[in-house]
Amino acid sequence: MVSAYNYFELGSPKNPEAYRAGMGPYQVSDHQRLAFIGLVDQLSACCSCSVSEDWTRGRKTLLEAIRGLSEAAPGQPIDPLVCPARAVDPARISLPSEAGRSRPEELLSREYAEVLENYEKIELPMSSWPAAPVGSCHWVSPQDEEVLRSRLLESRMVDVVEASAVPRLHGRPLVAGLFTVAHKPASDRLIVDRRPANATERRLVWAKLPSGSQFGQVRLAPDQCLRGSGEDLQNFF
Repeated sequence: MVSAYNYFELGSPKNPEAYRAGMGPYQVSDHQRLAFIGLVDQLSACCSCSVSEDWTRGRKTLLEAIRGLSEAAPGQPIDPLVCPARAVDPARISLPSEAGRSRPEELLSREYAEVLENYEKIELPMSSWPAAPVGSCHWVSPQDEEVLRSRLLESRMVDVVEASAVPRLHGRPLVAGLFTVAHKPASDRLIVDRRPANATERRLVWAKLPSGSQFGQVRLAPDQCLRGSGEDLQNFF
């Protein structure tokens, strides 16, 4: 029995200058600029606040982030290393003492549950797999790898699997990566980069849920009511 994390590949550039040069120049296109403008307009309307309303933390944070964006002009060069990804510091990631788990197949209809219970129904035929494995960003230093794996196992965030169960492409294991993004002054949010396996699987087109912001579009008649519940748990994402 071995942990799948043993097969993670280090994705952090050891020589940033060489890494940047190897990626070549990148410039903003007209299509990207128009898409950016359209997205900003939509988000601004979504998070705007009327006189009779109070600010919510999420809406106010989103509006401040939008206002802080600078429009990129067509032809403007972009540094490929400008991204929010950070190296994983096991001491800074927020983990529960014991992770809650759910099994969607216990709640879905039998038709949909069978798809999740039989992986071959999700997996694409190998003829449709990419010619080379899609890379993942695994930004964990070798000295932190064991500590991180231990913390994830202790909190039941991960399971140990047989090495033979890890899918491979041209002999290379299709495994996820881990990196973090800024969250709070004393903690980072851990992100799983599952692109290698995603590239070999069918998309579950029936697994679509509306955005939470769309609740604002609900209209009720005087004799109707809408009841829901939710809690902003510290480690629930």
